[in-house]
Amino acid sequence: MATVNKALGSGGALPANLRAVEVMARNFDFSTANGANGDIRHLILIPAGTLVKKVWLRVMTAEGATAIADVGDYLVSDGSVVDADGWLNDASLNAVALVSGSTEAYAAAGGKLYTADSYLSLTLGTATTYDVAKGTLYAEVVNMTTPSDVA
Repeated sequence: MATVNKALGSGGALPANLRAVEVMARNFDFSTANGANGDIRHLILIPAGTLVKKVWLRVMTAEGATAIADVGDYLVSDGSVVDADGWLNDASLNAVALVSGSTEAYAAAGGKLYTADSYLSLTLGTATTYDVAKGTLYAEVVNMTTPSDVA
């Protein structure tokens, strides 16, 4: 009986298609692309087979008026909402801060495995006009698709 090592990483190199854990990020800048109450901004494309473990919203320039945003997910296929505030609900854009969810549906569950291509999106609320705020949306993701090098 022989032992054959087909484990990922055999030979000292990881397969090119393996992404263990990554942080995806996308900036937003309402000073160059204004927003309004109810607007949806698709910021990060999450491919099917991806586990999103955590999401953060970093506000680098405060809006200056009462301004909030939800962070949730929308299907790429038809743009329909899955859960508009599944990651963050009423995150303030009024102060320079790093915001992460804890009680929202996906955060409380420890993450979400996406089975269809989806967007992580900001849904704007409260303020009539968003024309100052700048920031970044971050997502900690794990590629859960089957590697092509299967034993």
